[in-house]
Amino acid sequence: MGKFGVFSLESEWDHNLTNKETVRPLLEVLENSADIKFIHRRVATKSELKYFLDLWVQRKYDDYKMLTINTHGDQKRLWLHTEEVTLKDLKEWIGERGQERTLYLGGCEILKGSEKDLKKFLRETKLKALIGYTRYVEWIEAAALELLIFQTLSYKTPGWARNYLESNYKYLVEKLGMKFIIR
Repeated sequence: MGKFGVFSLESEWDHNLTNKETVRPLLEVLENSADIKFIHRRVATKSELKYFLDLWVQRKYDDYKMLTINTHGDQKRLWLHTEEVTLKDLKEWIGERGQERTLYLGGCEILKGSEKDLKKFLRETKLKALIGYTRYVEWIEAAALELLIFQTLSYKTPGWARNYLESNYKYLVEKLGMKFIIR
C-alpha cells in the first residue's frame, strides 16, 4: 500500500465565480509537510458528486482511504450549489463499497441528529468511520481542525485519532461539534 491518500470533493461555495475560497491549499500543506497525497475536484451537481463517488470506490484508488466532501450543509444534508444531497443519497451511491474507508463531511451541522442513524449509515455502507460537524462552523477554525484530523488519520486509526483530538484539541472539537462515528 502506498502513502495515505485523500480524495477531496468540494462544492462551489456561492454563485460568485470570482470567489476563490477552496480547501485545496489545505491539501497542499498536507502533501508538502505530512506526505499525504490527494485528488481534488470541484462538484456543483448531484450527478457530478455521484460520478466521483463511483470513481473513489474503484480499485485503482485504494490508497485514497479518506473521502472528503466540503460543502455547505445542515442536518443530514449537503448543499451542492443549489442542489440538496441527503445522507440517504450518499448511502445509496456508496452502497456496500466503503470497506476500510473513511468519509469526512466538511459542512455545518451535517452530523447533527441521531447517532443510531449514523451508525446504521456506517453499517450499510461498510465505511470504517464517518466524521463531521454537529454545529455551525467558521471556515478557518474548521480548516485548522481538518488539517489535524487528516494528519492524524494518515498514521493512526479513527478511534485513536478521535481520542487524540478530543484530548489535545478539546476546545476546538467541542466548539465545532466534531463527531466521529466509528464502526
